[in-house]
Amino acid sequence: MIPGQVWLQLIPIFGQIWQFFVVTRIAKSIEKENVSKLGDSILEDPQGRIEDLNESPTFNIGMAYCVLFTLGGVINLSSKNWSPYWQLIGSIFSFTGMTCWVIYWVKLTKNKNKLVRMSIDSIIPLPVQMK
Repeated sequence: MIPGQVWLQLIPIFGQIWQFFVVTRIAKSIEKENVSKLGDSILEDPQGRIEDLNESPTFNIGMAYCVLFTLGGVINLSSKNWSPYWQLIGSIFSFTGMTCWVIYWVKLTKNKNKLVRMSIDSIIPLPVQMK
């Protein structure tokens, strides 16, 4: 994804739809990056590293925040003439979406740090211990 396309999320209404594409593309990018960092060395244990990697570590929580924000917004906008309970439900969805959004960014940061460590490990190999 071109970095400038992320800013399309700021366009009203279109941004609500575009955030689903951004979350999907970021998850695919992290997955591809994780696989590319595995390396082809026969000295490494790639199977152990593959099991440690989640295919799309940010996808589920990212989709949860997108769905909850969208539902909260739709309910709050359309419930002006409905009972106040609907506005409360919309607010709960929005608040839960905000919580998922924070968790999503924490996971993104953890994955970025993991990728940086994997890059450093591939540049500076650990010494091989002889038996």
